[in-house]
Amino acid sequence: MKKITSFNLASSTSTGGVTGSVRVKGRVDGKNYQLKPSILDNTLVRQVKAHRTDRENFGEVIASFVGRALLKDIAPDAIPAVSLVYDSYNQKALIASKYLEGDVGGVRTLDQFAEEQGARIASHAKFVSGNQIQQGTVGMESESISPLKSSLALAICISAILGDHDVNPGNMMVITRNGENTVARIDFGHAFNDLLHAPAVLGGGVLNANNPIKDFINREKIAGIKKGDPSKLWRDYPGFVFSPEIAGALNVVGNISDDKITEGITGAKKEFNALITSMLNNSDKKGIIHVRNSLAAIAKNISDTPLDNKQTIDGQIDEVFSRIQSFVITNRDNALKISNLMKTQLYINELAAAGYDINEIFDALSKNQDLQPIHGKVEWIRENKHEPPFKGDLEQYIIRKRIDYLVENDPNDPVTKASKNILDFINNYKDRVLHQKRINTVGMNKIEHIENLYSTVLHLSNSDISGALEKTREIKKELQQQFGENNAIGRSKSFEALIQIESTLSRLSQNNLSAQIDPKINVGIAPPPLKVNSNIQLDEAKDLKSEIQDVRREKELYSEKEKGIDEIESKNEVRSGF
Repeated sequence: MKKITSFNLASSTSTGGVTGSVRVKGRVDGKNYQLKPSILDNTLVRQVKAHRTDRENFGEVIASFVGRALLKDIAPDAIPAVSLVYDSYNQKALIASKYLEGDVGGVRTLDQFAEEQGARIASHAKFVSGNQIQQGTVGMESESISPLKSSLALAICISAILGDHDVNPGNMMVITRNGENTVARIDFGHAFNDLLHAPAVLGGGVLNANNPIKDFINREKIAGIKKGDPSKLWRDYPGFVFSPEIAGALNVVGNISDDKITEGITGAKKEFNALITSMLNNSDKKGIIHVRNSLAAIAKNISDTPLDNKQTIDGQIDEVFSRIQSFVITNRDNALKISNLMKTQLYINELAAAGYDINEIFDALSKNQDLQPIHGKVEWIRENKHEPPFKGDLEQYIIRKRIDYLVENDPNDPVTKASKNILDFINNYKDRVLHQKRINTVGMNKIEHIENLYSTVLHLSNSDISGALEKTREIKKELQQQFGENNAIGRSKSFEALIQIESTLSRLSQNNLSAQIDPKINVGIAPPPLKVNSNIQLDEAKDLKSEIQDVRREKELYSEKEKGIDEIESKNEVRSGF
């Protein structure tokens, strides 16, 4: 902790912004500091918004101590040192953040650095895939930005460990030292889930308490008016979130030892104990109450259990820092788990894009010693800002990626189109049921049966149309037996969809059989070559000719029936895609 007399206030200059911060020099070291006043010296609007607590200032101090300890052996200058400052005369607690240092002109925000590279920014730069820099967008593969990827990923991931969602490029500093650029993270005023301090309807709350790091990455909203504000992670870095660099940085922070966490917690706790001692010596009872209320506000953001108001201030400090330590440990452990999930996902995507079939992907995964198995149904990592993360087991994810590849390479293939339509139906059905205002118990129970259609798609991906048809009929029968064909307003949409899927697969199966007998018939599935032994006996040849004629007659009869099926299906395509 520092005293206000440690700084030369006569030479202070405003840093701008709404917090009333000033730039000052330390009297002893001559270094530059940003001195940020207590919320009690801010505007009434800011005081009301913060509930008259210094949870942001105090959270920034704690996050600095913990973050610097975590990165001490990895990136010691990635987070600035922030200290408590006590003004005994005015009985106020401030904070002082030591300025980061670099080459002359080599300390600027990531936004400013993007502008140096030619981006034209209105508010914040948007970092996208590719190598182009134009207007407000910056390609992550561009020559000047690509070298920053590893340090930017680390800055984002340490923010996740500390629960600070305010990762906009204005809080990222590009530091040039000896001609080399790295990214540092400043201003942890929203650490410890401060931007989630709101009801879920306003974008607040941890939506996945068992996986807080996944929640940090996957969430669409943070706290804000009008149903919440967009996630700054996806708003500002849409081309970087789902990347090998983020997966690697999660692995780095996930392997930080407990000793480093304890070191950071101990340092921060010592800082607050020193502040309380100074306040006691100065008979600053109001100051002590303010510290108590501010720390309680931080604890409330990371724990549902209220603090015991009957505790002494020393007891409360012990309790708050115990909770913060548990919070950081939980996030650290989850980072390792989510790193493995993202690495697995990236690896599967890479294999699928290279044309590996489903069995080949499973085989490659089993041989990859760097990845841990994924068990059961999970929420996967969001891959872009426009689509929700996939939910399902490993096989279902692989099936989807395989079909995505087939669609991209031959979108007009009828088997591939059928596969995609089935997957779309599964998605749409689940979304419709899960997002209904009233809980649809029957629909929830049907989801498990509907998801069995992944087995149908698995057969189709292996060109096993008859197997897909058989599986679909089995699912339809189970659905019929358990739920019936109709609901309160007529035939259920799920059962109707299964009838349509069965009809489509029946047609594909018949066309496939015809194509194998008559290679001239092209249904988008390459027929196997007909191999005939030159020494075949005459009667065997006659039998073969007769069989071919029978199949062709069946084909002609089927074509007449098919016209009627097409008329029915064309009416249903608009509704279900089949």
